Amino acid sequence: AGLAWHWLRRNPRVRYALDRMALRLPLLGSLVTNNDGARFARTLSVLLSSGVNMVPAVTICARSASNGCIRELLEHTAERVREGESLSSPLGEAGILPPLLVHLIANGELTKMLDTAAAAQERSVQTQISVMLGLIEPLLILAMGTVVFVIVLGILLPIFDMNQLI
Repeated sequence: AGLAWHWLRRNPRVRYALDRMALRLPLLGSLVTNNDGARFARTLSVLLSSGVNMVPAVTICARSASNGCIRELLEHTAERVREGESLSSPLGEAGILPPLLVHLIANGELTKMLDTAAAAQERSVQTQISVMLGLIEPLLILAMGTVVFVIVLGILLPIFDMNQLI
């Protein structure tokens, strides 16, 4: 299964389809968008405060996205910013990145707001990971209990059969 997954992810069309599907999943989708949104905001903030112009900075940030759909959105955003639009309008129109991030980019001083947005998205990612881990713990306990139950049954059933023969 792992080799099949790796082979499928190497195909660009399949990878894009899997990335699009990952954005639609209930818990995973928000985790991916918040994680890539935080990465985008933090990277863009560092690049802009270092003196890089907006268009090359957004292009560089697009390469840092882990999800293909978000990467495509950021590349499209860089093209529209090159044409003279604001940064927040293409991000808001797509509806992929979290609305808080888009709102903070649209208002205020860009580098300060990007730092604030990145911190908010990173907190959101941490919260979502802890919630997911909290949900996984009981499932793991149930799975381990089932495995132990099957092993005990595998040992005890032959012993009971031998008792009946005697």
